[in-house]
Amino acid sequence: MKMHRTVVSAGLTATLALAGWSTADTTDVSSVEVGIVSGFYCCSQDYFYADSTPWVIDCSVNPYGCAHGKDSAIWRFDLSELAGATVHSAGVSLEWSGYCSGSADIGYEPVSGPLDNSVAHAIANSPAESRTASLGYSPNEIQVGASVMADAIEMGGLAVYLTTDYYQCQMSGSVSMTIDYTPADTQTCPSDVSGDGEVGTTDLLILLADWGPCSGHCNGDLDGDGTIGTNDLLGLIAAWGVCEG
Repeated sequence: MKMHRTVVSAGLTATLALAGWSTADTTDVSSVEVGIVSGFYCCSQDYFYADSTPWVIDCSVNPYGCAHGKDSAIWRFDLSELAGATVHSAGVSLEWSGYCSGSADIGYEPVSGPLDNSVAHAIANSPAESRTASLGYSPNEIQVGASVMADAIEMGGLAVYLTTDYYQCQMSGSVSMTIDYTPADTQTCPSDVSGDGEVGTTDLLILLADWGPCSGHCNGDLDGDGTIGTNDLLGLIAAWGVCEG
């Protein structure tokens, strides 16, 4: 089974690694959109507008009202070329100018089309996945969840959102994403959950660690019933050994 690493250009770096995974190829893909999420009210996050080098700034309220509103950065990655692929790791690398104090909240949202107000509102207020990271000098590292990436591959895109509690930071419009995956046309061995070319102990441990109901796409859900259970375990055991093809 051939492994691939794809860098989706759209440098915070997010990685999610599975045991036994190795890579063979690296592909660069350009990002498609970058902009700002802002709001109708001082601290709200309601709408999107395009901006090639977005500034992020926290809102500030004083006794006289709103001193300045909240602006956050958002990027979209087109993942349609990975349709049907199984993702084993994913990484997003964000960069900013100079030093940014404080922390950042990062959100991820699978998307099927261009950025708009509804996407901006969803990812700012209830993202599919969120994380907190310290800023400082760029770049930094964060993680992207496996289920979010699987849904993003299925929908064809991923939106990444960043907001900060710092007064003001200028983000780079050049953001990259690194994805380790098995292409759809080489997945002849679905029980090879780790993607190392054989079904063995590593795959069994991954399956057992994820045992039970799963949301979105789960690599260990071999029969596709939304739960990793006995049928999946039996299927894995039946396929034990080196994958053919």
